[in-house]
Amino acid sequence: MTTTFIIVESITPNVGLVLSNDQGPAGPQGATGATGATGPTGPTGATGAASTVPGPTGATGPAGATGATGAQGPTGDTGPTGPAGATGATGPAGPTGATGATGATGPTGATGPAGANGATGATGPTGATGPTGPTGPTGPAGATGATGPAGVGVPVGGTANQVLAKIDSTDYNTQWVNQSGGGSPGDDDQIILPVQIFS
Repeated sequence: MTTTFIIVESITPNVGLVLSNDQGPAGPQGATGATGATGPTGPTGATGAASTVPGPTGATGPAGATGATGAQGPTGDTGPTGPAGATGATGPAGPTGATGATGATGPTGATGPAGANGATGATGPTGATGPTGPTGPTGPAGATGATGPAGVGVPVGGTANQVLAKIDSTDYNTQWVNQSGGGSPGDDDQIILPVQIFS
């Protein structure tokens, strides 16, 4: 028969235990020995495989100290326009700004309706007479007028060197008288008229 020995070393110096497969009856339990000194920490074992079962969530730890401000990130896209806010109260009037430069002349507007006629103004003073203008060209000859009625003509009678003289202011009241340079007595009230005879 093969005998197997198992040797167990105790942490207590000079104490050993030898076991064999030849066992006798169990003896009474001995008194509990004193606790031995803690042995040195063994080397760290290899990391085991990751567990697929998540462990329970631990309690939230205390808030850590605020870290230093990080560098500013790039500007994000502009968000959609928000709804218009309510109109705020009117602020106080600001000081008058400086006069701006004159703008360009705008286009001419449409002509407005004619206004009512105003009252006639007072007549102004007569202006000085202007210089006489040049003589205009001679106009064309007018048409020949209609023939007038026949005149009274020269009354019949008289002799050589006599002339026709008015007797008074009545029209055509004439007579033949002798022609003389100074007139004759009784002829002061007579007027000597030259006579033209028309054929």
